[in-house]
Amino acid sequence: MIATFTRTQRAYIQDVSIALHEAGHLSAALSLGIPATATIEFDETSSGHTSYNRAGVSLQSRLFVGFGAVAVTEKFQLHQAGLLYDLADIANLLSSFAVTEAETVKAKARSDAAAFVEKHLGSIVRLALALIEKRRLDEDTAKKIFSGEIITDTPDEFCTALRLMPRVIWR
Repeated sequence: MIATFTRTQRAYIQDVSIALHEAGHLSAALSLGIPATATIEFDETSSGHTSYNRAGVSLQSRLFVGFGAVAVTEKFQLHQAGLLYDLADIANLLSSFAVTEAETVKAKARSDAAAFVEKHLGSIVRLALALIEKRRLDEDTAKKIFSGEIITDTPDEFCTALRLMPRVIWR
C-alpha cells in the first residue's frame, strides 16, 4: 500500500530526514570530541551540512563521522540520495587501501556507527529536532543538546514524521 501525504507532511518529512542525517554526523563528531556545527539549508548541491575541521582528525574518526549519517539513514529508512556525497567521501578516504583491507575497515566503521546510533538515539533525535527548529546548531549548543543539558519538548508533528518514515517512497 502506498501512503499518501499532504504537501505539509511531505515538507516536514523531508526536513526530518535531512535533520536526522545531519544529526548522525554531528553526534558522531561530538562524541569523539571533534568541534562541529550543522545546518539545514537548501543550495545547488545539498540540503544540509555538518562542518568540522578535518586537519588532525584520524581516518577512523572521519569514517565514524561519515558512517554516523549512514547508520541513521538506515535506522530510519531515510532517503538514500542523501548519502551520495558521504559514500563518495568514504570511498575516497579508503582509495589508497587494498580492496579487502578497505572493505574490512569500512565494515568495522559501519558497525561501530550503527552501535553508536542505537546507544545514542535519544540524543540524535534531540539534535535533529533542534536543527529543524533553529536551522543551524553551533558547537556549544549542539554539545549541550547531545549531553542532555538542553532538552526541548517534542512536537507531535515530529513524532508523526518519525513514525511515517518507513512508509515513505522516496523519489
